[in-house]
Amino acid sequence: MLLHPDLRYECPQTREYIDGAGGYLDMFRTWPGNWTAKVSTLICDQDQGVSIIDFLVGDEKVVGISIFEFSAGLISKVTDFWPEAYDPPARATPHFKRRPK
Repeated sequence: MLLHPDLRYECPQTREYIDGAGGYLDMFRTWPGNWTAKVSTLICDQDQGVSIIDFLVGDEKVVGISIFEFSAGLISKVTDFWPEAYDPPARATPHFKRRPK
């Protein structure tokens, strides 16, 4: 497993977050629609990493930028940024929480 059990996932644009590796994995298992991901850039060292990923949802391409923090050799925090503003889709996983405005 590459994920720290206490992983924290943050999505600042939508104010959503997930606590725990299990919830983070469940987000991907329950993501709506048919989608694929292709990493276009990945830069990292032993403490942190940054990726730029092209997500394809049908014919639409969405770019995501992720910042990873590592602890004890495991991914302990992921912060996702989406260059285009959007409203989050309905979530099938109960692990998402949302901060007030």
